[in-house]
Order: sequence, then C-alpha cells, then structure tokens
Amino acid sequence: MLPDPVPAGGRPFTVLTFNTFLGDADADELAALIEARRPDVVALTETGVPFANRLSPLVAPLG
Repeated sequence: MLPDPVPAGGRPFTVLTFNTFLGDADADELAALIEARRPDVVALTETGVPFANRLSPLVAPLG
C-alpha cells in the first residue's frame, strides 16, 4: 500500500533477482552484472553453497 499522497524525492531502491539454475550459472558473469548494475539488494534462487562460495569473493569488494 502506498501512502496518499506519495512522498516526493528520495532515492530509488533497486533489486536484482537471478535464478542460478541449480548453481550452474556463470559466477563471473553474474558478478559483472552486479558490478555494472550496483543493486541495493541481490536475491538468488537455486544457488546452493558451492555457487555462493564462487560468487562471494567476486562481489565482496563491492560492499
């Protein structure tokens, strides 16, 4: 539910969601996408620990 009237100003909040297809996605490509888009939140489905371990060091420097 949005307030009425909707407040003016502020900063956009961006979310990137990505299905890693059981961890078979390319971690380097996903890291590049995250770096290029700089979302506030990243939600990954079908990831698993092995994929997370590959991706984590690639995006850690981004904060």
